[in-house]
Amino acid sequence: IRLAEERLDEERRKGTEIAFYMVPLLLEAGLASTVHEIWVVYADEGTQIERLMKRDKIGRDEAMRKIAAQMPMEEKVKSGQVIIDNRGTPDETRRIVDELWRELKKVTVRDTPA
Repeated sequence: IRLAEERLDEERRKGTEIAFYMVPLLLEAGLASTVHEIWVVYADEGTQIERLMKRDKIGRDEAMRKIAAQMPMEEKVKSGQVIIDNRGTPDETRRIVDELWRELKKVTVRDTPA
């Protein structure tokens, strides 16, 4: 956390208007108040299980135990200002994020005093 804070402070000093702070356990760690906006990457439980099994080369029961040990996705979604649907392909998710990023930059530029 300290390293991330130092890097964010450095970006502020450089005048960076927007910075992503990618924290997989942001809500679980109680760090939500350290960010301006929360983007939640959503996938339904079935998709999570299948991807976890493939990534970690584990069985369904183990994947389900790992997911059950996390904050429920529905609670994460309630905390998010932006929800990214990650049930598709990596390319589809990338396109969604790129579009959201472009929109965020437009709003930030528009809100900057002249």
